[in-house]
Amino acid sequence: IIDRDVRILRQTVQTRLNLEMAATEEMFGIALEIVPDIITLVPEKREEITTEGGLDVIGASKIMRDGIKQLRDAGIRVSLFIDPDVEQITRAQEIGADRIELYTGPFAESISGDQESLIVEEYSKAIKHARSIGLEVNAGHDLNLKNLPFLVDCGEIKEVSIGHALICESLYYGLENTIKKYFKILYNSNYLYRGDQLISLHSHLQQKSLFLHPIPNLSEDHKLYYRYYRLMLSYDQFQHHK
Repeated sequence: IIDRDVRILRQTVQTRLNLEMAATEEMFGIALEIVPDIITLVPEKREEITTEGGLDVIGASKIMRDGIKQLRDAGIRVSLFIDPDVEQITRAQEIGADRIELYTGPFAESISGDQESLIVEEYSKAIKHARSIGLEVNAGHDLNLKNLPFLVDCGEIKEVSIGHALICESLYYGLENTIKKYFKILYNSNYLYRGDQLISLHSHLQQKSLFLHPIPNLSEDHKLYYRYYRLMLSYDQFQHHK
């Protein structure tokens, strides 16, 4: 991607433009010129093909701290790509981030392995701490349809960054269907399956319906990716969590 691409995207994107970039003076200058909706600061090494770890926010440079302030003053939200470390998360909030994006490479590697329970506990703790100090939480790296449900179970995830897996899975399911599958995982606290149909909890809770589990007639595909949703929420609980 080159500078011209970003400027064209700014003119054409109708939803939200999230610009991932290094914390350098040059990139802060470009961001302030283009004014994306949100900036995600990521570590950058020349030899990397993709990001392989989070920012060291505790040791944040003056350039990073000043750049974040400039972005915030310009009305641009700021997210920091970091590891699930409580001290890093606390520091992210202190230097002005609106949200964090958790690096999920270790999570993806550990799911369904011997370290699954430990990694789930680590990410659950990180998400809970971030939310307790007012940070929204994004996540990204090596996520896919099989491991994302486990991450969603760890706590409130606002957005996920998924590229490679989404395209690969689209070869099997088609792009539109694959995107729908991801939406269904991300919003499982607001919806459930009845057969192959996605049903809004909002309308059913207003009718005082009771959801028993497991949900009958759940397809094998949904069992594989989304498991049983054991949702017995009151309408007030739903309003609180939605």
